[in-house]
Amino acid sequence: WPDDESLWDLQCRRYAGMGYRCARVTMPHFAKDPAVHAKVAWRKSGYSFEEVADMLNDTVGRLSQGAPTVLVLHDWGCGWGQYAMKKYPKIAAAAVLLDVAAVDWLNIGREPTLRNYGQLLFFGAVYQYWNIAAWWLTRVPGLGSLMRRYTAVDYRNAWPYWHVHRDHLLHALLRPFGYRWLPLWQTAPVEVFPPCPTMFVWGTAKPPAFMFHRDSFVEALRARSDGSRAFGMDAGHWVMTDRLLMPDASESMRTTILKPGRPAELHEQLDGFLGDLQQRGVLPAPAPGK
Repeated sequence: WPDDESLWDLQCRRYAGMGYRCARVTMPHFAKDPAVHAKVAWRKSGYSFEEVADMLNDTVGRLSQGAPTVLVLHDWGCGWGQYAMKKYPKIAAAAVLLDVAAVDWLNIGREPTLRNYGQLLFFGAVYQYWNIAAWWLTRVPGLGSLMRRYTAVDYRNAWPYWHVHRDHLLHALLRPFGYRWLPLWQTAPVEVFPPCPTMFVWGTAKPPAFMFHRDSFVEALRARSDGSRAFGMDAGHWVMTDRLLMPDASESMRTTILKPGRPAELHEQLDGFLGDLQQRGVLPAPAPGK
């Protein structure tokens, strides 16, 4: 919470009505509606990023049946989607990254070392180490249920923070001794990434500590000739919804990281991105009514 399947309500209604097939892929421990994962017993320890990449590739394959796919990703979805695109470069015909494009600190295309742990160390000190500690506490019998009852956040879904920090540090410590913790496909250098036309949108109302991309990533996207684009929006972290997700939060948070998004502006840009890719022959035109 607040990252769950309901955040995509506006986009699913709009683009399904235009003839696209929309599928919300709810990740382990992120379902708002218990019925979404009612018959699934997810591991409490979470999943490696390679496992998630495999999950996404399998899901996209089953749902698309070979039809061109556009991955629309937010927050950790951006991380998982980028891992999937690194391992399976043909998983998507196009991608839309919303507010997160931290390719480097996800260790996509680079070897993690103690020296390049700095960005993760910074985010850890700002908020991620607390998320990791709270995630471990939820695994204590009895305490986890109390935390879910009396806090607004279900910290069972904080497992990706543990995995990204653990992966970086273990790989950095083991490499000098000739061992690898991370798979070679993840850390192998790549010249162009993401491997498909990509639109990146970020919220400009956030404090600098919550900017999850580098200017160089934006510049590289804008320099590509495949229809990729990037733009900032006067919004917080959740650019796809105009809901105020935490009304009781402080004024400073409600006007920065929690500032409601601008769906109409996002849809206008997304329509232009998809239309351009259709003209280029990358995507077929949708079929309304089918």
